[in-house]
Amino acid sequence: MKKTFIAGFLILATAAPFLLSNSNGPGGNRTGSPGSAGTCQGCHGGSADLGASLSVKMIDKSSSSAVTSYEPGKSYTIELVSSGGTSTKRGFQFTLVDAAGKTQGTFSNPSANCGISNSGNASIVGHTSPGSGSAWSCDWTAPTSGASDLTLHATSICSNSNGNNSGDQYSKLTQVYTVNTAGVEAPISNEFRLINHPSEGLIRWTQEVDFALLYNGQGQLVMQASQVKELLTSGLPNGLYTLLLTSGEKTSRQQVILR
Repeated sequence: MKKTFIAGFLILATAAPFLLSNSNGPGGNRTGSPGSAGTCQGCHGGSADLGASLSVKMIDKSSSSAVTSYEPGKSYTIELVSSGGTSTKRGFQFTLVDAAGKTQGTFSNPSANCGISNSGNASIVGHTSPGSGSAWSCDWTAPTSGASDLTLHATSICSNSNGNNSGDQYSKLTQVYTVNTAGVEAPISNEFRLINHPSEGLIRWTQEVDFALLYNGQGQLVMQASQVKELLTSGLPNGLYTLLLTSGEKTSRQQVILR
């Protein structure tokens, strides 16, 4: 009888962290971003429809307006909302990464029941305890150099509160935020001089840089590359472009004519 009691106690003690793990956040990266360990659906099976929906907004802190592009070095608030349905328990994760799955910029100031963790090259914002509240938020400061278009990957679970991982509603969304450099002043370095200008099919400069970004006359990003000292532009229309080169803290912005 004594042995049975001890064995039962050990089983319960071993299982308890597993039973409570998702209520304290899933851990790792379950956002579905490049390099992640999949999504919340990896544990929460099924395709239930509990009437919930998922939305995300990036809000410019200086104007309180929702945006779809960001300016390097500026501060924003990212707000995730899980609404609809009658569930009393919900959870989520999101991250904001480049094409390689690496977080750019810095997360800070998470709201209640919300935390920030690292998984590989990504910073993850997620629930620390499930709640019936519909919104969580976190501040994000955009990178000052090496800025590129970023993708927000978000996943959420609307639980049916049955005590296990079946019958829950899973939601996922992605949102691309383009970088906007129009009107943004950057410290200029004279170390990145153009070799051939005006350029015919190829832009070259004097030394390799960490990031090269090329914008058309409307301020749209049309080409980007890393660890390069040239850009092949033969597929682009002729005209005036803006070339942004960054290496460490050094930045150069130059007007480029393609012909």
